[in-house]
Amino acid sequence: MGGGDQKPLVLLVECDPLIALDLSEALTLAGYRVAGPATTVDRAGAILDRTKPDVAILEAALADGDCAAIARTLRRDGVPFLIHSHAARDAYANDAFRDVPWLRKPTLPREVISTLDGLSPSAMRA
Repeated sequence: MGGGDQKPLVLLVECDPLIALDLSEALTLAGYRVAGPATTVDRAGAILDRTKPDVAILEAALADGDCAAIARTLRRDGVPFLIHSHAARDAYANDAFRDVPWLRKPTLPREVISTLDGLSPSAMRA
């Protein structure tokens, strides 16, 4: 996780392969390690069963459902996250997504990374 010389780990939950590839590359270049991309809620849950990320980027809705359960798990574990989605914030008025940064696609990777950097001091790159 984010201590010492180890790069912070970001969970990337994204169903679009091109966006996932672009963000993964940008995150790596920005000094993050990437878990994922997870393209389904089940896959994201499996990653969270094995590791605790420092921060996360979630698509609000995937083919197998919305990411509310993943968001609740991240909140429970104290992992800050942002939503990066085609959907408008008001389309997801549930508690799992309250009070988190919401970036509407298309968003440049540098804007996603800048928002991610600001989520938690522990996620700041060395």
